[in-house]
Amino acid sequence: MSCDEMECKFGASCVEVDGQAHCECPSPDCEEADKTKVCGSDGVTYADQCQLKTIACRQDKDITTIPYPVPVASPTPSPTTPQASPPIHRTKLNTPPQGHTTREMDAVDIREGYVEAVPPTNIKSPSTPSAVTTHLPTTHLKPSRTTPPPPDPTPGPSPTTTSISEESGSGDPSGDDEGSAEKGSGEEPPEPASYVTTTPQYRSSCDNSHFGCCPDGRTVNTDAEGSKCPPTMKFSGFLHLDQVEGQEVFYTPEMEDPKSELFGETARSIESALNELFQKSDVQKDFESVRVRNLAPSKSILAFIEAHFNPDTRYTPEMVEQALLKQLKTAKETTIVVKKPEAQNIRFNNNGLSTLPLFTTTTITMATATATMPTITTTLPAATASLTTRRPFTGHRTTTVALVTTARAATSPPHIITPLRTKLVPTHQKPEQPCDSHPCLHGGTCEEDGKDFTCICPAGRGGSVCEKVIKYYIPSFGGKSYLAFTTMKAYHTVRIAMGFRASEMTGLLLYNGQNGKKDFLSLALVSGRVQLRFNTGSGTGTLESNVEVQPGRWHHLVVTRTRRNAMLSVDNEKDVDGMSPPGTDGLNLDTDLFIGGVPEDLVQDVKERTSVATGLVGCIRMLDVNNMVYNLQQKGGQALYGFGLGECGNNPCQPNPCRNAGTCQVKEAEIFHCKCVNGFSGPTCADTHNPCDPNKCHSSSQCHVLPEGGYKCECPMGREGKHCERESKVDKNEAYIPFFTGDSYLEMKGLHTYGHDLRERVNLTVVFLANDSNGLIFYNGQKDDGKGDFISLALRDGALEFRYDLGKGPAVIRSREKIKRNTWNTVKLERISRKGELSLNGAQRVRGESPSDNNALNLKESLYVGGAPDFSKLARAASLSSGFKGAIQKIILMGIPILKQENALSSSDVSMFSPHPCTQDVCKNGGHCNPQLEGYECICRHGYSGPNCKNQIVEKSAGQTDSIAFDGRTFIEYHNAVSKSEKALLKNRFELSIRTEATHGLILWGGKGTERSDYIALAMVDGHVQMTYDLGSKPVVLRSSVRVNTNRWIRIKASRTLREGTLQVGNEAAVTGLSPLGATQLDTDGALWLGGLEETSVTRRLPKAYSTGFTGCVRDVSVDGVELHLVEDALNNPKILYCSAK
Repeated sequence: MSCDEMECKFGASCVEVDGQAHCECPSPDCEEADKTKVCGSDGVTYADQCQLKTIACRQDKDITTIPYPVPVASPTPSPTTPQASPPIHRTKLNTPPQGHTTREMDAVDIREGYVEAVPPTNIKSPSTPSAVTTHLPTTHLKPSRTTPPPPDPTPGPSPTTTSISEESGSGDPSGDDEGSAEKGSGEEPPEPASYVTTTPQYRSSCDNSHFGCCPDGRTVNTDAEGSKCPPTMKFSGFLHLDQVEGQEVFYTPEMEDPKSELFGETARSIESALNELFQKSDVQKDFESVRVRNLAPSKSILAFIEAHFNPDTRYTPEMVEQALLKQLKTAKETTIVVKKPEAQNIRFNNNGLSTLPLFTTTTITMATATATMPTITTTLPAATASLTTRRPFTGHRTTTVALVTTARAATSPPHIITPLRTKLVPTHQKPEQPCDSHPCLHGGTCEEDGKDFTCICPAGRGGSVCEKVIKYYIPSFGGKSYLAFTTMKAYHTVRIAMGFRASEMTGLLLYNGQNGKKDFLSLALVSGRVQLRFNTGSGTGTLESNVEVQPGRWHHLVVTRTRRNAMLSVDNEKDVDGMSPPGTDGLNLDTDLFIGGVPEDLVQDVKERTSVATGLVGCIRMLDVNNMVYNLQQKGGQALYGFGLGECGNNPCQPNPCRNAGTCQVKEAEIFHCKCVNGFSGPTCADTHNPCDPNKCHSSSQCHVLPEGGYKCECPMGREGKHCERESKVDKNEAYIPFFTGDSYLEMKGLHTYGHDLRERVNLTVVFLANDSNGLIFYNGQKDDGKGDFISLALRDGALEFRYDLGKGPAVIRSREKIKRNTWNTVKLERISRKGELSLNGAQRVRGESPSDNNALNLKESLYVGGAPDFSKLARAASLSSGFKGAIQKIILMGIPILKQENALSSSDVSMFSPHPCTQDVCKNGGHCNPQLEGYECICRHGYSGPNCKNQIVEKSAGQTDSIAFDGRTFIEYHNAVSKSEKALLKNRFELSIRTEATHGLILWGGKGTERSDYIALAMVDGHVQMTYDLGSKPVVLRSSVRVNTNRWIRIKASRTLREGTLQVGNEAAVTGLSPLGATQLDTDGALWLGGLEETSVTRRLPKAYSTGFTGCVRDVSVDGVELHLVEDALNNPKILYCSAK
């Protein structure tokens, strides 16, 4: 479609890329001269005209600008009011405030419901020591949408008491929360919209006063300092909010300014909701009021709050937190929605008496390059405390906060200063931990390292966030690395030889154990000497070499164990002999064999048995178990999985991967961390500022910083495009063919949810087109902790790898040939108990088997197609770390297609594969397009036919066409798939109605026209319907109990899925059967016959009833759910007779 044919709405403009037209919203970035706040028709104030147009377009809404109202009266100047006219700040109201009187700083427009307030002027008091300039960062995100705020009953303050905090939307000072630990910045502000637990009379009496309410919510504040306010117990904390007033809320730059209308509306809504929740909570008896101190960016919005209680309360921060959590979960309705899980997104972690306000100011300096907002000057206190925090690189910023406090000038009333509680600041400035943003790619495990993080990468990956492909021939280990193989055979005897070198003198070399029991065998370096330990069930035997291991030198060890006796030799030293305590002498092992270390969940068990808690820091170049030399190379094919591996001798910091003078630090083998300087950030210090701030991603998408610099938009299900700007529209008649980029995934309902018992057997067919040689095609597991049963299909170095684990280790079945890239491939998978097989493009089957004992596959999680949101949560034994690049056309489970849009739960960066004909409206008149590799077939609606359903069928009268008469010599041939022939069928489904008086006769037949070949048939036998099918081993016969030779119409339903058959006649209960173990597909010549067969070798070997033609009437025939037109779809030309429809 071109732009000439496309209509873009809501301010979007049409853009053509590669010949494809789409609508694109305007840029949110305005020229500097146009950056003026505007009022939207939706009641929201926007940063500028460009932001309004962008958000209107992204939300598919018509939002226009409306003029600010003209005041009905001008403020009366006070003698002390400066002559300069400061800019007007407007706050939208629903109704005029109660008890409002005109003051020097107010003007009310009743018609528009606005209050105009002149903001404070920047006056230096003679007692002010100095001034501070505050630089506010610019953030471009979707603004919050809230309902109009309640009326602001507080009139403007007297000019003589003007301070920077007087226009705070929640009635509180602007500035950092910790800096205002006791009250706020400058003079005590009025409380325009503080919702307290007191009666309406109390609220009216104090909220409408000149300085508003005190923190207790009922006492009238008599001066700007709050010198006569009673003390309260203040609990400081934060909440991550997803919704406010029923609307999804996003952070915008305007929320940085506590004087802004948007901050005021949002703060008042949050305060109102929290007041109501606390009033009904378990801590209600001491609760007084809540105030929002600050709003900050998170994935939605972060609100820093203060909850004020009776000063004598015995409640602790934990009790306050739990009371709010409980009320949130039990409340039927609430106007705020806390991000889930709520327990991790609500924190109260500080409390103290709130007496008189402190002078505070906050200087926020971004470590990233940002535009600065107009400066605001305020009083500067004397004492300073500072704190620096570092956020993860994905979307967060490094922030330095200077907290400044001082006592008032000598002329001010005396008061007490409560010490700052600096422990609150880290929570406010760094509520999320470094790993919360899931920065590690390709299944890397994130480990927090103070203020930073380290990614431990799976085998074959390295870099700062596992972004690099690593090849190794001699694996190196970094202390947390390991490489896993199948369990070694060592019941009575075992011989192990290993070549290694180490740079640290303590670390695990080899471990194989028994889950939950005593048996194990280990080799470790302990203080520079090799130590062998083993336990056959009756106690641990320990042998230690006399050879001192030299750092950096290659060493060779040999271990021989026979029952309870063992020998150890390092570098050809004389054997060191030893034995385990008497008792049992067989070594029962069932864990994987690990070298170089073990997974984190085994570290504690291994430490208890071996006394070693860390892995090897060094290299292993040879491993020989029972005279079988293992291939340790990355592409050796024997390793099951691994983590933190690199090439021996490589230094990931050479050459320096850190840009812009960043310092590189080696963390593990092939894993490094960059220390950035001079304001640069990101995994490799490539960014001068946070690339996601601002960004062009659609508001429904997520922005992710790329390791090489820049950003990527991660599109949710239903959107596609570079910036997720387009909707993914899939016509119900078009095929669902998802396309994956390597960073995509599609989450679907688990395989176990489609009504089949998969514990004993699974049959799957997958049709795919790959653009790369590696990647996850599908995965379904039992757990999300790296353990448990699973079944998966993946590409590895161009070959297909089918894996499944029934609890005792994986079966790994690899295709003999590599796939053809950029073309469609068909793979068939089958598992029966522990045995499995794989067939690629009809080639010879490859078979494999999982370890003994367990036979059942247990699945509980979702099915992931094309990738996964977090590879580290997949079973380690699946050895999956990268997504699929290409398209997947079909996934067929037990003969039923499941790759359908209605089965999708969520997705990221998935688009439709547009090159396939089925995405190009080839089937007309409502026909459904069924992809067939690179081709297609159209399944036409009733009344249409032809390859593209273009031909309209002229219907004859119902009496003529509703039913066809068969006289025992009428045999009609059709395609067995209605519009085409299929040579191999995993399932069949037939439905038809018959009317007959005959006792014998062949109704339907499909198969091959040769003797001893596969077939499926429906026949009349002794007046009953009988279904028979033979897949090559032995016929299965299903017989109905309903007599049908009654000359009345009766409905027959017959189906087969793999080896299982079902027959239902009329309303009887279905009859089922199962063919012998073995073949699951029906091999045919592509034909389907109605009424009987000509005499052939096939008919001669069938029962007599099957060699007799059918006599009676047939109508309403469907094959695999598709209507069969008995006349129009016929391939031969027999004489057609008609029955009465009655």
